[in-house]
Formats: sequence, C-alpha cells, structure tokens
Amino acid sequence: MTNETMTKEVTRIEKVMSTLEQFAKHQVNDLQQQLNNTNSDTQKWQVNFEDLQARKILEIHQAIKVLNQNFVFVQKDSKDKFDILSDQQRQNTD
Repeated sequence: MTNETMTKEVTRIEKVMSTLEQFAKHQVNDLQQQLNNTNSDTQKWQVNFEDLQARKILEIHQAIKVLNQNFVFVQKDSKDKFDILSDQQRQNTD
C-alpha cells in the first residue's frame, strides 16, 4: 500500500515537474525571440548611427583639405604681395 502511494505521488510529481519544465522552456523561447527582435532593431539603429559618424568624419576631412588648399593659396599670395612691395620699396629707395 505504501509502495503504491509512493509510486502514485512520484508519478504525479514527475508530471508536475515536466509541465513546469515545458512552461519554463516556452517562456525562455519567447524571451529569446523578443531579445533577437530587439537586437535586430538595435543593430539597424547602430548601423545608421555608425554611418552618420562616418559621414561626419568624411565631411570634416574634406573641410580640412579645403582649408589646407586655401592656406597654400593665401601663403602664395602673401609671398607674391611681399615680393611686389619689396620691389617697389627698392625702386623707391633707388
């Protein structure tokens, strides 16, 4: 009698445990799916953000190139003006 009762109780506990285990697996699968969906959305935004940062860096690089080119022109113009003024000064002193 005791053995039968113990067997029934063990069987009942095993059924309850298997049901809880299936429920936990189902919840874990749902959470994994939600996490994957969130990660895919986040990656989309992350790529856009990184592209935006890359574009900003390229714009800054282009602006620095233009500034360097303009500086060379200004430096050349200043030298030419200095040469012209120094020639005029020599002519005036002669």
